[in-house]
Amino acid sequence: METSSIPRKKIAIDIDDVLGDCVGGLIKYCQDIHNRTLARSAFVSYHFERVLGGPKEAALEVLRDYTNSSHFAHIEPLPGAKEGVADLQRTFALYCLTSRRQGDPHKQITLDWLARHFPDSFCEVCFGYNEYTQTGPTLTKAQICAQKGIDWIVEDSLENALRFTAESATSIILIDAPWNQSSERYDHIQRVKDWLEVVRTIRTLENRLPAS
Repeated sequence: METSSIPRKKIAIDIDDVLGDCVGGLIKYCQDIHNRTLARSAFVSYHFERVLGGPKEAALEVLRDYTNSSHFAHIEPLPGAKEGVADLQRTFALYCLTSRRQGDPHKQITLDWLARHFPDSFCEVCFGYNEYTQTGPTLTKAQICAQKGIDWIVEDSLENALRFTAESATSIILIDAPWNQSSERYDHIQRVKDWLEVVRTIRTLENRLPAS
């Protein structure tokens, strides 16, 4: 509950590969179930057929099986994520923003995972349309952010980051990963290497705000 009359700034935080190690879980799943060894560096795209090989339909089938597995339900939080969220929660209103499937049991898997690792950390968990699988609610993550009045977003997808910047002036903190590399530099997108830099960057942005 907010105790100040001054509205807190709002931060939207993605789940997969921002809060939790989704790709790490997929790598372990492929090793355990398919006896296939994959390196994190091989994930140069979130279009998984480019990583797994074969047609998109086959990659989607692997992803569906993975998201129905215990590997997915029990992915590990990324290093520093718990501490970073706890730090930011003290002064910002945090929203969890994901393109995960909203239907049961997937929504409950997501809510249970957040309750286990980030209890009482978020004002709301928002589910958006998934551009890759073409599933989910009609609102995209960018539209949800505009609707909620989000000030800053923590993401790992460069494609999503570009959609955010195309539809609003929201600042994006992009966690560096093999799948979001680009030689281009973009306004409103700040690339960071880990959660320590996520918090540091947001604090810097906060300090640049005009005094109330």
